[in-house]
Amino acid sequence: MTLAQRTRLLVRLVCLGAALLWIALLAADPHLLESIELDALDAELRAAPARPAAAEIVIAAVDERTVQRYGPLPWSPAQMAELITALDRYAPRVIALDMVFTGEREASGSLVAEARASQQPLLWALERVGKVVLGIYFDFGMVSEAPRVLAVHDLRHRRLRRLRYLSGASPQAAKPLPLHEGNAVQTNTPELSVAARAYGHLNLLPDRDGVVRWIPLVVRYQGDLYASFAVEVARTYLGEEEQAEVLIGRHRVQGLRLGQREVVTDEYGQLLVGFAGPGGSYAQVSVADVLAERVRSEQLRERIVLVGSTAPGLADIWSTPLAAPLLPGVEIHANAIDNLLHGGFLVRNWFTRLLTFLLLAGLGLVGILV
Repeated sequence: MTLAQRTRLLVRLVCLGAALLWIALLAADPHLLESIELDALDAELRAAPARPAAAEIVIAAVDERTVQRYGPLPWSPAQMAELITALDRYAPRVIALDMVFTGEREASGSLVAEARASQQPLLWALERVGKVVLGIYFDFGMVSEAPRVLAVHDLRHRRLRRLRYLSGASPQAAKPLPLHEGNAVQTNTPELSVAARAYGHLNLLPDRDGVVRWIPLVVRYQGDLYASFAVEVARTYLGEEEQAEVLIGRHRVQGLRLGQREVVTDEYGQLLVGFAGPGGSYAQVSVADVLAERVRSEQLRERIVLVGSTAPGLADIWSTPLAAPLLPGVEIHANAIDNLLHGGFLVRNWFTRLLTFLLLAGLGLVGILV
């Protein structure tokens, strides 16, 4: 056997061994490819050019100082009404509450009237201010201690009705869309839902490794499509009276149109969040200072004010791809709203994955030929 023949044989054996090793690794861990893709995605997110946090987004934080003075969330309807009224004095354009008022303390019989009477101050505040966005939660089959609340009439009234079918798509294409589908929902009480300017779902759905990279801008519940909290906050800030428009291709969601802005999602209706930076990137004021009127008016005037908990041990903390990974949920929503208003998100969908696969296959083929 000549040297050239031995070399070719060695190359074939090495390629065969590498292929068998790869097959064995995939058999041992079926999610290996997904893990590799997520690691590559995190590297891409960290390497993305830094961008400033949007100045029009301010977080009104229920921080440690607020908790010491007023107690942890959830607060009574009267306390929330006082906070909304205090925020409205600073003339923000939108007040967005990262919370749901389910009326869990309502009971049967005579206690119902008492519970509804206790919510009257909050109802009046929502009606008087007229620019408050609330949240709801869908249950996607995950373990949850929260009660399952059936959809009320107002929920279906807020479903997304503006669907644009792109070339090759048809209304029949919307039925098999691979969207996240809820099997139950936690809504606000019907009176509060009607009084709010808008509401959207607050769900953050981490990947298999527990890291939040995406925000599902569109989800399905009982056959209807619903928008996220970030979409409704951005729409209210922009003064858009019409709902966001869902762009539908062949058997997939391709994005959303919000006024003149078009947002590209993956086929599951998810936005790949472009983070502005670690915790504290967005301007914050303490709710304690808001209630004590110690905040300068220019800090909140014409801004989006997101109210959420950041107190250590009490906030909903999530892992992100950032170098300092832990962020309160309210800051993740702030990043998503920022992306919707100014772009800055990364595009990751079936088309980019196909390009990545073709590139890797091409590089592998070049390596074998070499």
